[in-house]
Amino acid sequence: IFAIIQESQAYIYSGILGVFLVGLFVRRAPPVAGVAGLVLGPLSFWLIKQLAPAISFVNRASISFALVIAAMLLPTWVKPLPRPFEFKRHGSVELVPSRAAKIFGAIVVLLTLALYVVFW
Repeated sequence: IFAIIQESQAYIYSGILGVFLVGLFVRRAPPVAGVAGLVLGPLSFWLIKQLAPAISFVNRASISFALVIAAMLLPTWVKPLPRPFEFKRHGSVELVPSRAAKIFGAIVVLLTLALYVVFW
């Protein structure tokens, strides 16, 4: 079962990790690069699995990750954003919990205590 879970997650995480890293470090990457990465991740993993089934899933995920990075850097190289994307800082965040959050939090704590009492 563990192998099945790893295999199914490998379809997803190579593309997501590639999009995250390129989006974080390449400030001139256009939005189409992210879409290409998310589409190419599972597609490339599946294609490698079909063409070379003897390759382990970790190596397939690594190859897929490299393909995603390359596919995202290509549109960035051809037509980068005119200005680098800037992360905006928000000076303050209101950290006051809502009344509903307090009520549901108390319910979760009480249910957890009830489970401890029942299964003691």
